[in-house]
Amino acid sequence: MINDLQDIKVWHCNKDTSNKVWGHFKNGNQHWVFWGAVGANWTFKNHGPTGSFDIARLANQKERKDYFSVDLAYLNNLDPLWQERFNERFVYFCLAFS
Repeated sequence: MINDLQDIKVWHCNKDTSNKVWGHFKNGNQHWVFWGAVGANWTFKNHGPTGSFDIARLANQKERKDYFSVDLAYLNNLDPLWQERFNERFVYFCLAFS
């Protein structure tokens, strides 16, 4: 499922006691964000087809809060099971909130 997503971008914050991930992607024409602690289940929110402006604003806010952009290889090293949990939770959110 993760391979079918478009424009996936991920940020990581590892400051003090924080070890969190935040990101966004497109699925079809829908803009989504996700967030959560590394190694835990993440939460998803659909920003709809016109959500790209909101997401760009949120990404800027995250960078001001010590999040830094990472690639998927970095995320795989950080949490080898993230893709499995991501897929499970994303399907759950799609079904539960559609």
